[in-house]
Parts: sequence; structure tokens; C-alpha cells
Amino acid sequence: MDVDEHGDLLIGTEGGLVRFDGEVFRQVGIMEAGGMQPSRVLDIISLPDNSFVVRDASCRQYLVKGSMIHPLNPEVPARRPAARFSGSGISRHVVMVAMDPDSLLPGKSDWPYGVRMTALSAKEWCLRLDSEVLVYQDTALVRRIPIPLGRWSHLFRLKGGLYSLDSMGGGYLVDTKHGKYTPVRMVGFPQVPHDGKIAWSLRWEASQDKVGIVAENEFYDVRATANGDSLIATLLHLELPEDCKIGAVAWLAGGTVIAIGTDTKGLFIYRKNSMRTLTCDAGPNGVNNMYTAQATYGRSGVVTCVQGTVREFSAAGCDEQSMPLPPFDDVSIILDQQQRYWYGRDDSLFLFDDATGTERLVRKGIRPQCFLEHEGAMWVGAVDGIYRIAKDSITLIAPVDEADLGSRPRALSFPPGERLWMATCSGVYRLGPRGGWNVVPGLEGVCARTLALVDNKVFIGTYGSGAFIFNMGKLHPLPQDPQHFLSHVHAFMPDDVGYLWMSTNQGLFRVRRSDLDIWLQDNSAGIYMAYYGKQAGILNPEFNGGCDPSYVRTADGWASFPTMDGLVWFRPEEVPDAYPKEALQLEEVIVDGISRTLGKEIDIDWQAKDVVIRFSLAYWGDPENAKLEYAIGAPGKEHWIPMTGGQRELHLGSLPSGDMALSIRKVGAKAHGDDQRLTVKFSVPVPFYRSIWFIGLCIAGGVLIFLLLLNLNAARLRRKNLALEKKVRYRTAELVQANNVLRHSLEVKEMLVSIISHDIVTPLRFIARVANGSVKKLEPTISDDLSGTLKDLARASGKLHANAQDLLHWIKRQDGRIEIRLKNVEVYKVVEEVLAMEDERARERGVTLVNNVPEGDRLRLDSDVLTIVLKNLIGNAVTHAAEGRVTILGTSSDTQYVLTIQDTGVGMGAAALAHARRVQNKGALGAMNHEGERDVQGLGLLIVADLLDLMGGGFTVESELGIGTTISLTLPNVRQTGGIDQLAKMRQHE
Repeated sequence: MDVDEHGDLLIGTEGGLVRFDGEVFRQVGIMEAGGMQPSRVLDIISLPDNSFVVRDASCRQYLVKGSMIHPLNPEVPARRPAARFSGSGISRHVVMVAMDPDSLLPGKSDWPYGVRMTALSAKEWCLRLDSEVLVYQDTALVRRIPIPLGRWSHLFRLKGGLYSLDSMGGGYLVDTKHGKYTPVRMVGFPQVPHDGKIAWSLRWEASQDKVGIVAENEFYDVRATANGDSLIATLLHLELPEDCKIGAVAWLAGGTVIAIGTDTKGLFIYRKNSMRTLTCDAGPNGVNNMYTAQATYGRSGVVTCVQGTVREFSAAGCDEQSMPLPPFDDVSIILDQQQRYWYGRDDSLFLFDDATGTERLVRKGIRPQCFLEHEGAMWVGAVDGIYRIAKDSITLIAPVDEADLGSRPRALSFPPGERLWMATCSGVYRLGPRGGWNVVPGLEGVCARTLALVDNKVFIGTYGSGAFIFNMGKLHPLPQDPQHFLSHVHAFMPDDVGYLWMSTNQGLFRVRRSDLDIWLQDNSAGIYMAYYGKQAGILNPEFNGGCDPSYVRTADGWASFPTMDGLVWFRPEEVPDAYPKEALQLEEVIVDGISRTLGKEIDIDWQAKDVVIRFSLAYWGDPENAKLEYAIGAPGKEHWIPMTGGQRELHLGSLPSGDMALSIRKVGAKAHGDDQRLTVKFSVPVPFYRSIWFIGLCIAGGVLIFLLLLNLNAARLRRKNLALEKKVRYRTAELVQANNVLRHSLEVKEMLVSIISHDIVTPLRFIARVANGSVKKLEPTISDDLSGTLKDLARASGKLHANAQDLLHWIKRQDGRIEIRLKNVEVYKVVEEVLAMEDERARERGVTLVNNVPEGDRLRLDSDVLTIVLKNLIGNAVTHAAEGRVTILGTSSDTQYVLTIQDTGVGMGAAALAHARRVQNKGALGAMNHEGERDVQGLGLLIVADLLDLMGGGFTVESELGIGTTISLTLPNVRQTGGIDQLAKMRQHE
């Protein structure tokens, strides 16, 4: 195995050459002469230009570079190999000659079956025999250096020096220039068997400058000291499966990842864990390993408490025997600058001096939840409020509701230029200038767990609402990760190399603080956040929050985070950067199941349904940290879409017509200054139905169809017009005939009105007067029968005269021949004139007429119409108020005038009253009863209703038998005399 220039692992197998990027295995493609099966790969030799010479079982050689393979000697027939090769070469030509079984290099007859080619410089290389090192310059043997007896594979370069091992496990530094060797000190190497023959298998990778030793299937990492006088071996606990042997070894990601190939169990990838979890054995009373608040203890330890049991931890693990502090509440503890511990126990605040080993009660009743040391004072967030303690003076700065669990302080902070901030499970609050708490805008109702002041910014962690950054007076919600692990953030820890660590319910996250600064300036820039979970050595990735502090740093550089199962320890500054550094490589473009040739631009048929882009990225960390995103569009205008962890292909489906580019890049590339992106350009031709000639043809066809339809429609309209003209002529004749009939009817109606007016009304008036006069003059001399007859004649003729008059008025009203002529009218005078008309008849009937209308009341209306209305109503009152009284009243308001006619007569019967009320509400329609038949009790009220409606008024009727009748007329109270008449406006609005 070896590692190519892209960081991929090259694997020689029985089935050919395979390339592995940490996610996908891809066959490179060495074919046998028959072209049917992949060829067996025997040797892989690296060259200085990051290329490789590969030899198969038939001694054919190939050049592998940039994911491409080229045959070097295709014309050479198949042969059996005379030796196996490993190591590194100085040039393609030298490697080809060395691997050729028929070549005649000097000294080749002495070569062992296994040859490790070891490059010394650009022109020199060497290999080992049992007791010699042969040094070559290009293809010429220039030196033979005797060395102690050993194996051919125990020759390697490390830190610029050439080393060799003898058969007893001794090490030597070989000086090829002067032809001598020097023993070196061996430290940590596996023991030599009693028979004195070592069975070590040495693995060397020149490109990574790494050496390993396999002894009885245990793997040791070998390194050289700076001066080269010692070799140090360190046992790595790889935990390989049983019943297998290590066949090949390769170092990846700068040596932090080791690939182990076995003979029967396949390939294994081992990553160096940056973190580890410290636990204690289960204690008494069910004490477990769920930890919360901690404090540093000494230079390299921490102290914590769980269920009343104090535990001390160091890098060596848990010290269950040590009880450095008295038991304390596990929610909060702090070590102040005077090396004193502050904590709570049994609802009281205590202070412990480690130097003297004494504990002092600070105050009862203070149950601390969090601490903050600020400007020489200790600030204590307790269940009942915030206390400030300075020089044994305890001051309650601001109380909180002790009964409300959501208002208990979880963290305190003094942001730059701000007063005290308090994090609670009901929001984040700042202390007001006069006391009291004011919620920080944007943080209302969040369950805040921590406040951290980093680089003059306040970082706020919440339980369920994500994380926030408060910078220069503005609040910024931190972007979420795809799995939304960052919805619960418990702690923010800055390290000394520019990173910020965040603990969550699902693991740790790390982000460069400079990336956050870039993001605060441009929120569209992506942020790369590395994730650390179980694969990083964390036993339980559920970190604990709601405690103070939720992490600590020891003086010797360890970080300690509490979890639900142990303390997670690591050195933040030593954790390698997880950002993927290798370049993205385009592997294949498949269109509808057919692989396409890769070029500058790929032509795709417009009918293509599925376009698959396969690419590779050599990444050997947690797949979740190989964060990629893609976009389709012009540079600078892309909308970047995140991809899932480990995703190495995209399915685009149907593509729109035109030229376009697909770009794939790493998340956070802009902040990391990484301009490399994978770009695939596509050209999709316009389909025929969108081409200019097809569109033009369709337009022409549409125009022709439109013209045809237009002609057909014109013909149809001509036919319809002819039929319509015929109907119009027929209907016109009918209308002419109807108009003639109507004109004749109107003439008859006019004649009838004239007859009634001249030939009926006048005689009736004469008869009534004669009858009344005869009764008055002859009453003393005539008999009672004749007197009664004359009176009946007078009443009947008077009634007929009144009805005829009413009939004429009603006919004129229905014909619209009565027109309103508005003028200023004094109501009192109009009433007085009507009463004068009825005065003679009233005296004859013994009726008293009273005009109680206030003098000076003026209305703008038609006095003739009002006279007709009053004459009808007053005359009817006189008729029915024998020997009684008729009173006319007038009352005025802002909008209406009410004219009331009261009589003390016999009153209305039930039928007459019902008729009057129907008329007062519905006018002439009120003369129809519920069955739709006429129920006319006379035309007087009909005329009154119509005339009042004409003036914009109305009337109401109240009557009781034996008591009398009251009729109230409602008239608009209009006084304006200039411009457009107000009444006309009102009627127009109606």
C-alpha cells in the first residue's frame, strides 16, 4: 500500500490496483493481456514527482499519476518475476530497469528475493543484502558497504538518516558517503526471542517518513531522536481481529491515521484518538460517573462531587482514595484568585482554604447556583437573587423569585460596556440602573445555560434554542449543524491556537474564532465546525450543562468536560485541524446510466433524465467532518446547498437548456482561503420545440388558424345579424302597436279625469251646499223626516265630493303630475288657512279647532302639497269629532319637524286602524292585505302617505275607540335657502 498525491490509499490486490479515499473503493484498471480480468498487483514503488510505478504478476509495468494509469512496457511479453520490490525510487527509468527480470544491473545477481529500494538523493539509491548495503548512482553500482547480518527489509530512512537493523534487533545509522555504520540506542522495542532470532516485520513509508515494526502481530511506531543517535518504539494498541496477520501498512493524514492491511480480515483504519473519557468505579450508594461542576486542583488535577462523594481526577485517571475537599453541591464551585474554593452545601455558602485545609461558613440561606469573580469581588447567583461579596461584606444586589425555578440564575457575566447579565431558564436579563431586571432583546423566553465572554463578544448557550453571539450591541444566532446538535449548547471554551470549543448534548464542536469574525461581517459565508463524538474517544457524547463551570482547564494544559458518563479530557491545542485539506477529484459523470468522457465541457442531451456526478475526497477523519456543499450557477451568484457527511455523488435529474456549471467545495472554504473547488461544466442543447424555427412555425400556424377562425366567426356574426334585424323589425311593429294602444288609454284616462273634475266634482259640491243650505233655512218649518233626509243628502254628497277630490289628487300623484316647488313656509299660517276652510263645517258640528303650532316655525317645502295633506287629515278629524276638539301641534328638532293632528272623536275601528298602519309603513302597497287583495278604507290616507313621501316625510297613527285619534306627520327640518337645496340633496342621496 502507498498514499498518492491526493491523499488516497493505493492498494495492490489480487484483483488489481484499488484506490480508497476513506469512503469509496475504486478500481484503477490494470487489465490482463486478454482484456478480461484485472491483473494481480505485486509491487508499488513511489517516485519523487508523486507518481508510482506499478508492476503486475506478468512483470508488466504501469505509471500511476493523478488518478490515471498508463502502460510503460505494453509490448513486453509476460514473464515470471525474479524478485519482489518495495520502497521508493529516484526515477521512472531506474525503477523500470530494476524491476525488469531480464535487465543486467551490476550486482543484481546478489539481490535477495525481496528488494527494498531506498532513495538517498536525486541520483543515488540503495538496497540491502544480508550483510551489505549496495549503493547505486542511477543504474551504476558505486559502493558496497558491509553491515551486520540482517534481513533485506530492515533498511529505512527516518528524519534524513539511513538506518538498518541486525538479526539480533540492534540498530545502526549507516553513513553511505564514508561507507561505515554506527550503533544507535534502541528504546521501547519488543523483546528479542530467547533463540536470538527476531521475527520483526518492518514497514516503511518514505512519503510520510514513517516506520513501524510488527512483532507477533503487535504494532510499534518507530521514531528517531533529533540527533539520530536513538530509535524509540511505542506500542500502539490496535486491537486487530484474531487469526490474521498484518500484510501492509500505510500512514495517512500526516501520520495520525494508520491503514492496516491483513491477510484474511481485510483493511482496517485506525485513527489516533485526541480525547479520552475518565471514569471511576461505581461507588457506594449507587454513586455513578455522571459529573457536573468541577474545579481545578493543583497543577494537573480537577475535583468534582457526585451525590455527596468528592472525587479527584488527573491525566492518570480517578483517585478514589483522595478527598481533597469536603462534600459540596455539584451544581457550582469556583476557585478564586486567592486559591480558595467557593461552593454550597445544605442551603448555605461555604469557603474552603486549601492551603490551611479549613472550611468556613460564609452565610446560611445563600444557595449558590453560579459564581463570577469580577473586579476583586465574588458575585454569587443564588436561588433568591444576586449577591456581591467583597471584604466580608455581603450585599443583595437584585432579588429573584425564589419560587420560580425558571428565574434561577445559571450564569453571570459583565459584557463590555454593560451592567451585569444573568442567564436563566426564562431568558437572559441585564441589571437595570435602578435595580430590577430587563430582558435582553431577542433572548426572551430562552432557557439559557451559559454566558461566555470571548474576544469581547458574549456567547450565549441555550437548552433547545441554539447558540447566540452578542457583538457590538447586536445579537446573532449561530448557524445550526445539519443534525441540529447545536440546539443545546452548554459551554464555550477558547483555546490558545484560535479555536472555540462548544459542548452539546451530542458531542463537542470546534470552530476557528477568526471564521466567526468573518461570518459576523458576512452571514452568507459558511462556517466550518468540526465535530467530535464517539470516534474521537468520547464514551458518552451527552455533555452536561446547567452547572457552573461546565468545563475547566488545568495548569498543564488539559481540558476537562463533564458528561453523563465520565469526564472527557484532551489537550485542545494538540488536536489536529479537522478541515479537509486534500483536493476534490472528479471521478465520473454518468448520464442515464452511460459513463461520459470527462472534458472541459460535457454535452448532455435535453432528454436526459438522470445525471450523476461522482467525485472523491481523501479524508481520514470522522466522515461528519468532511463537510461539502454544492451549487449550480455562475460564480458569485450561487446558492450553496450542504451535502450529507460521506456523500460522494450527486444526482441532478433533468437539467435546463443552456450552459451551466456545477461547483462543489468544502464548507468554510472562503474563511480558510481555500479557492479550490470542483467544477463540472454542462451544455444542454435547446429542445426542438424551443428552437427558433419550431417556434416560428408554431406562430405561423397559429396565425393561420386565428385568421380562419376569424373568418368563420365573421360569417356566423353576419348570419346572426340578419336574424337579429328580422326580429328587431318584428318587435318594432309590436311596440308601435302597443304605443298606439297606450296612447289611446292615456287619452281616455285624461278624458276621465276631465269628466270627473268638471262633470262630477262640481255638481257634487253644488248638491252638498244646497242640501246644507236647505237644512239650515227650512229646518224650523219642515218635518223631522225631511230634515234628516236633507242632512243625509248633504253628508253623502259631501263624502262623494271629498272622495272625488282625493281620487283626482291620487291620480295626479301616480302620473307624476304633482311637482314639488320648495319655498320657505311658515307652518302656523298654512295650518291657519286649512282651519279657516273647515271653520264653517266645524261650527256646524260643534267642533272646536285649536292651532297650537308655534308662530315663526319655518320649513322649506311645498305649501300646496302640505295644504292638501292637512285638509285631508283635519277634514277627516272634524267629521269624526262631533262636539269635540281638533288640536294641531308643532314640535321641532335639529333634523325633523313633527306636526300632530289630535281629535277627541269616536276613534278608528279595528279594520280602519289596521289599514292606516299598513299605509303608514308601506304607502299604497299597504292597501293590500296579507292575501294580496285590496283592503281600501278610503283614498285619504293613501294620498297623505304618497304626498309625505314626496316631501321626504311620513306619518304615524294612534287611535282608541271612544277617545280619539292622533296622527303625527314627520317632515324634514330643512332651513337652507341658497345653493343646492338640502332636501334635494337628501332625496338624491336616497
